Amino acid sequence: MPQLIIFVIFLVVAPFYRDVHKWVLHAYLFSIPVNLPIFKNTLTSADLFLGIIVYLLFADVCLGHIKPKSLDWLTGSIVIFGVAILLSIIGSEFKFKALRPLGYYLKAVSLFFYILNYVDPHEIGDYFWVLILSGLLPAIFGIVTDWGAVRGLAEKNPYYLRAVSTFSGPVEFGYQMAIRATVLFALPWRLKSVRIIALKISLLFIFLLSVAISFTRNSYIAVILSLTIVITIRGWEMIKKRGIGNVTRFVVPAVLVGLFVWIILPHRIIARLGMLRLGGIDPSIFVRPQLWGAAWRMFLDHPIVGVGFGSFPAMFSSHYVPHAFPQYAKFGFVSAHNLILMTLSELGFVGIVSLGILLGSYGRAILHFLTKVRDPWKGYLLASLSLGLSSFVFGLFDFVWVQERTATSTGFMLALMVLSVWAAQLVQKGRMHSA
Repeated sequence: MPQLIIFVIFLVVAPFYRDVHKWVLHAYLFSIPVNLPIFKNTLTSADLFLGIIVYLLFADVCLGHIKPKSLDWLTGSIVIFGVAILLSIIGSEFKFKALRPLGYYLKAVSLFFYILNYVDPHEIGDYFWVLILSGLLPAIFGIVTDWGAVRGLAEKNPYYLRAVSTFSGPVEFGYQMAIRATVLFALPWRLKSVRIIALKISLLFIFLLSVAISFTRNSYIAVILSLTIVITIRGWEMIKKRGIGNVTRFVVPAVLVGLFVWIILPHRIIARLGMLRLGGIDPSIFVRPQLWGAAWRMFLDHPIVGVGFGSFPAMFSSHYVPHAFPQYAKFGFVSAHNLILMTLSELGFVGIVSLGILLGSYGRAILHFLTKVRDPWKGYLLASLSLGLSSFVFGLFDFVWVQERTATSTGFMLALMVLSVWAAQLVQKGRMHSA
């Protein structure tokens, strides 16, 4: 009922306000990490803003205010992946299980095309900062609450206390903070501006500390890999053009911040990396191979279109639960904890090909323009590359992109990548300034 009332209000009012799009978009993007409940179990702030976004996009298309974007490989690969999802649902014995995850996919796609229609490529830098700053308050909240919890457990073993903040759990908290840390470091650094350097170092410290106290090993791997690639690309470029001095000024802040984060949390990080848990052995090292094995068997049993989008939990519980871990049959959500295997199991060969097209299209486009433009556009492409790498590495060990916790965030990130590539295309064609 509340959703219907709100929908009717905006159905009547919204078409008369053509300048609200970017304000609604900013409000939604900042609401994703917080997602405050408005009506219990019915509506949240993110749901409200996303509902407005979907309606505005639909209304503008119907009224002729915008034209649907023409499909290229970057936009079309999203649609191809959607076709693979529909084929898997048609062939699934658990069709009703696809309703909720299909809704998450449609949310992500709606946000993706909304951003592409209402954001100019030359504004791409602003939206990278929206991504970064939208996570600042949740990061600070996570640090403060973690510190208070550790102090409250002074007489106990605090090594496995993991920060959650406003997210669904420490895993998502670590992931969201990791992508912000890598994007922040990849964006262009104005080495002559002391204030900008101080701001970036402060933000980098906050996000890296947040990653550390999430004790999510996937985030550690994603951050280290992405920062290594960014430092390598930027460092080589600076050595060729400006000499070793600027490389030092670029790299040293990140190294110092990383060392400081490591120093203030040595025992808890070492314990987590050592795969210890409450004095025993971390069960995740045993659980993931079981899930991966079940996902692979599902693919072998259903090789063409998989068991069906959103059907992994049902199939795992009813047919593939390992005898050693029957408790996993009771979980409300179970994933393969691996993007590739999850795609193979649920979408089959058709799905993994569509995922390959998606990843290949974005990776090829970003790498193609990375060497052809200068900052700030080069920095935005590098930020897109680090964003994609961080998300992909994380997806190899934990949740997939098309699910409640990450769906619209994924739509936002893919839109940033497309806008970065489009901006680079315009620069190369001389339609935008190259620096």
